Amino acid sequence: MAAPQSGSWRNGLFGKICGGSCGTCMGAWCCTPCLHGRVSSRYEVFPDSDESRLETFNGDCMIAYAAGCFGLTFLPIMFKRAEIRQRFDIPGDGCTDCLLSCFCQPCALAQMSTELKDRSAAALLPTHGLGDDKTGYVSPAAATGGMVYADSKPTYTAPIYTDAPPPQVTQHRA
Repeated sequence: MAAPQSGSWRNGLFGKICGGSCGTCMGAWCCTPCLHGRVSSRYEVFPDSDESRLETFNGDCMIAYAAGCFGLTFLPIMFKRAEIRQRFDIPGDGCTDCLLSCFCQPCALAQMSTELKDRSAAALLPTHGLGDDKTGYVSPAAATGGMVYADSKPTYTAPIYTDAPPPQVTQHRA
């Protein structure tokens, strides 16, 4: 498992207009249990972002569906949101998770989905041993404090021609 990445939500609740993709938006509004299953699957395989390994219809999807039969779909969403906050050290509390999951389900789910996608992409950036999981790639020049140039003089000097005749300019009259 990758080291937890701390901070705040990288995407606002209404940021990227419902997750930034049509699939996330449609899942959030039309099939909340399915997107909840997808978010749970993405959370379990984090930081792997291979879409083929993600499941939509899983145990978490069924739990969200069953909770929805009793008008309690917000409960599994609230608990998953709390898990994501805890894993990535995102500030917040259970009351906020409850209110967002109850009154803004599609937006809360879309935010969770986009958050996991973005953090997964950031965690998989190559570091080549020069950075940490939070920064991604760091160029060797930046890691050592800048470029280092040799103190030698240039080896090529342009020849200077002093005995060449000056160019002649001719004018044509019409």
